[in-house]
Amino acid sequence: MKRFITQKYGRLNYAHSYNQAPDPKSFERHSHSGFELIYVVRGEGNYIVEGMEYPLLPNTVLLLRPYEYHYVCPKREHDYERYVIHFSNDILLDASNELSILSSQKQGMGVYFPQEAVSEEITSQFRIIDYNFISDTEISPSCPTRAETILRTSINQILLLLSFLKPDKPKSHENDWVSNVMQYLNQNLKQEITLEEVARHFFVSKYHLCHAFRAQTGISVFSYLTTKRIAHAEQLLEDGSPATEVAELVGFRDYSVFYRAYRKITGKSPSNAKRTPK
Repeated sequence: MKRFITQKYGRLNYAHSYNQAPDPKSFERHSHSGFELIYVVRGEGNYIVEGMEYPLLPNTVLLLRPYEYHYVCPKREHDYERYVIHFSNDILLDASNELSILSSQKQGMGVYFPQEAVSEEITSQFRIIDYNFISDTEISPSCPTRAETILRTSINQILLLLSFLKPDKPKSHENDWVSNVMQYLNQNLKQEITLEEVARHFFVSKYHLCHAFRAQTGISVFSYLTTKRIAHAEQLLEDGSPATEVAELVGFRDYSVFYRAYRKITGKSPSNAKRTPK
């Protein structure tokens, strides 16, 4: 049994989902150009962010910053229910934009808040959003609805409350060096990169690199690199940059290769991409 309710307000997206006996393989592994807030109502499993693991449990919150590769891996034997909010920083108050949890200084592993840290104040904000979303689903592009206004207000409130908390660190992993590989790939998105070059840089064989990377992240080195490049491309296209220019800016030397990758990941054509209204 599945239930999925979602609503979009321009670059702001809210969803409430419920899965009975969830299939871990059915959850998308992705990266995107905006922020994402996940609040788990019920369920058990793991959050995976850039190959690092956090425990997925009721009343936990995960904040994902732009371009952080992530997915969830819930256990089948537990019902999985969550609230998810996607947003861009242009819906934030000036004060919220300055919060350290949104900073890129520690970007790469998300910001995770365990059960014992998440207060009733934070939980109630998610409930308020959900209640008002269900009771107000009419959208007017020129006039924000009550639900949209409450959603924008609550996001700022949630982020402020989270900023006073101390996030948990991810679980240590036997292949922690893979995180350094990810950082290296992110620093060289615009460059032509070969597996041989990456393996040589980290003093490992190409086989060991590919095996360890997939074991920790669930994705190949180049699938990861392509996902990140397309996420950056989406942002540039939304900001109005020409598709041919964007392809080169994110590391594609052949536009046809970029076109196919973009369409496969996003489901749309890069030349037709437009900035979504705020």
